[in-house]
Amino acid sequence: MKKQNIIFSIIAVIAVLVAGYFITVNLVEQKTQISNLKSESQSLSEILHERDSLINEMMIAFNEIEGDLESIHKKKNIISLNAEDGEISNNKKTKITRDIQAINSLLEANENKIAALNRQLKNSGVQISGLEEKVQNLQHNLEQRIAEMDTLKAVLQKKDFEIAQLNTVLDSLEYKARNQEQTISNQRTQLNTAYLVSGSYEELSAKGILTKEGGFLGIGKRIDLQEQIADSSFNKVNILETKQIPVYAGKATLITEHPAQSYEFVTEDEEIAYLAITNPKEFWRISKYAVVETK
Repeated sequence: MKKQNIIFSIIAVIAVLVAGYFITVNLVEQKTQISNLKSESQSLSEILHERDSLINEMMIAFNEIEGDLESIHKKKNIISLNAEDGEISNNKKTKITRDIQAINSLLEANENKIAALNRQLKNSGVQISGLEEKVQNLQHNLEQRIAEMDTLKAVLQKKDFEIAQLNTVLDSLEYKARNQEQTISNQRTQLNTAYLVSGSYEELSAKGILTKEGGFLGIGKRIDLQEQIADSSFNKVNILETKQIPVYAGKATLITEHPAQSYEFVTEDEEIAYLAITNPKEFWRISKYAVVETK
């Protein structure tokens, strides 16, 4: 009996040791798995971060290139109009030549930008079909602009323009100077741009501009601007040139906030004909948006 107890004790000790061994092995395996999961998670996080950084960088580049291509198209149209004159003076010929040389520089710069985007995508090892398609579209648009300029140059060559000069690009300093002038001009235009609209509540509400808020059972509601309004709902105007806002209604209310001393409603034939902006600088100081409700 005593011998049996000893045997049982030995077996129990062995069982405990075996169980402890397997528990230890399981713990080590679990720790290894957890460590591997953490490493994989960290690696995935780094990949996602690199992908997001790549997308952000490329979106900025896309916007710049699209802006340049649109600018090239507008400049080309202006040059085409100037070139339609029967006889082109030497001064105008010089300006057209320099404008085309500036466009050549812009085309070359964007060609380099698109090539850099292609290299960046290839070297990143990240395959995002949307980005690749966007780069291809930009390349196609660039080729269209180059073809348009080739057509314009052929027209100008028939008007005694030197093709060698038309194919020249500006040196870097002059190119930067012209770009800076264009940037300043764009900023000036933006600063002098305002948005206005007038109409009945129903018309302005349909455009998503006005809404009625507050009140009780339809009584005492306040007319106010919607929180988010698209600029396309307004008429874009130049602050320096706009002196009046047409009204032609029995009553009118200026919904947006503007200093009272900067404007007045002008009545003709017993109705309000227009809102006269007597002090443009002061009128647009608080807001570049003007909304007039008519009744």
